[in-house]
Amino acid sequence: MRKKIKSALQFCEKFISGWTILSLFFTMTGIGIAFPAIADDAATSVNVDNDAPSFSVAPHEDPTSDTTTPTNMDANVTFKATATDTNGNDW
Repeated sequence: MRKKIKSALQFCEKFISGWTILSLFFTMTGIGIAFPAIADDAATSVNVDNDAPSFSVAPHEDPTSDTTTPTNMDANVTFKATATDTNGNDW
């Protein structure tokens, strides 16, 4: 059994050494198969979505609550604003 393992290891050693020497020969002499590199132009474009809206009327509470007309706890609060969105998204 040991002789078979030793023989197999020697075969692998010779095989790897042979391929190494052969590949070095082809590399150093410039002999080998050259595949041409083909490159095409790639058209790319970027569309950045999710731009923030541009406000013409800043967000504000309507109706406004203050010290004389406070908003009750658990009451609904409404905010209004006027804006333009370059992406056409609803806000």
